[in-house]
Amino acid sequence: MKSFQLFDGILPKADLCHCCQPINSIYLRYIDLQATNQLISSLERFIRRFYINQILKGLGLLLVILLPLFLVFVYLEYLGHFSIEIRTFLFYTFILTGSIILIRYILFPLFKLYGISKNRLSHDEAAGIIGNHFSEIKDKLINAMQLSVASVKADENELLIAGVNQKMDEIKPFNFTLAINKKESGKMLRYAGLAILLLAIVSIFQGNMVTEGSKRLINYNREFVRKAPFLFHFKTPKTLKKGDNLNLILSLVGDEIPADAYLFVNNEWVKMKSDAAGKFSFELRNLQANKVLKFRA
Repeated sequence: MKSFQLFDGILPKADLCHCCQPINSIYLRYIDLQATNQLISSLERFIRRFYINQILKGLGLLLVILLPLFLVFVYLEYLGHFSIEIRTFLFYTFILTGSIILIRYILFPLFKLYGISKNRLSHDEAAGIIGNHFSEIKDKLINAMQLSVASVKADENELLIAGVNQKMDEIKPFNFTLAINKKESGKMLRYAGLAILLLAIVSIFQGNMVTEGSKRLINYNREFVRKAPFLFHFKTPKTLKKGDNLNLILSLVGDEIPADAYLFVNNEWVKMKSDAAGKFSFELRNLQANKVLKFRA
């Protein structure tokens, strides 16, 4: 009968067949894979939030630039009443500016967020960004990434696996997402809020400017007749008898009131009498026939 010797500790490798491994080695390798997966998951979470932060920053930048630019263009068009060529230039300048910001600062990070772009941050690049923020674990994080790769390739190297586990334990307390610079995106979003507030205030107190200016800019290829800065108010007289006199009263209402007003009668323009600011009169004597009256100022 063969005898068996009992002893404490791990069996030496020479006493084991090729298909068997020490329990402690299996345990170490299990812990290593679990820690490695946790590290990779933390890096992926960092990468996702990194690009989300970039998208928010890009959205803020889009609003900060486009909303004031919109108000400037609308204001210039409202005052200048530009030609089709100038309005076309302003319209496409606005569209081009918005498109560049949208593509560069919103769509590109969005493509990288979902892995559509090949230029997505790698785990090593993410580890570099995190290490620059947490200087105390910079070397440990990089070493952990390198050792975890080496431990997978190594054959039963317990010392190497133990080194990985030690690095992982030292890294665990750190929240990688804190390495994302959220100050810039937060500042940009606050500026965007101010831009929205500015647009709202201007729309409330200068609604006609925003409406008229934006209408002409959007319809840049249409010709618009410049509106007079004042309106004619003329009260139609009652039926008159032949030979009666008619005292015409004309009122001008608007932002800019001209100093003179003229009446077209008997195939000629005659100057009307100025009674007060924006008030004019003219007397037609001994009417004998119907007349078509025209005014200008």
